[in-house]
Amino acid sequence: MLIAPYHLLQALAHIDSLTLLPNRQHITLLLSKSMAHALREDKGFSIAFCDIDQFKAINDTAGHQVGDVVLQALANRLQQVVRSYEHVGRLSGDEVLLIFEDQLYSEQQKLFRQRLEQSLSDPIKINGFSFTPSVSLGFAHYPSDGANMKTLIHQADQRMYQVKPTH
Repeated sequence: MLIAPYHLLQALAHIDSLTLLPNRQHITLLLSKSMAHALREDKGFSIAFCDIDQFKAINDTAGHQVGDVVLQALANRLQQVVRSYEHVGRLSGDEVLLIFEDQLYSEQQKLFRQRLEQSLSDPIKINGFSFTPSVSLGFAHYPSDGANMKTLIHQADQRMYQVKPTH
């Protein structure tokens, strides 16, 4: 029997096996560290709650295997648009959390959205289906929108639902 080295097992415990993004446990640990750093440095930062629009319809129409490929493509594209010192992690389903080092105000949020939309503009093709996914983003700022993790994530989630298309 082959036993994996401890450091490999430790790394696997923090990675989402589908998207290869940090999993919920690890992204919340990173958020906790960002909060502690911001508190020490007396500065703020932003997070974004990201959700694929009409993801249930993709799964219902094309199947979960296609939905998984869409999630993997989104993960890859998100990693391409964030800077190397920012973080992207999968919370659950099609919910992703982004952690930005600085506070992103309306102009920076707009620029990030444009970069993300550009990266999503190429369709994802699989099994005869072609999808050009769109996402909804909700931003929240530490500490003004929440001084604890639960409140901060909740604020970003609520803002995401405010901009999410309903059809």
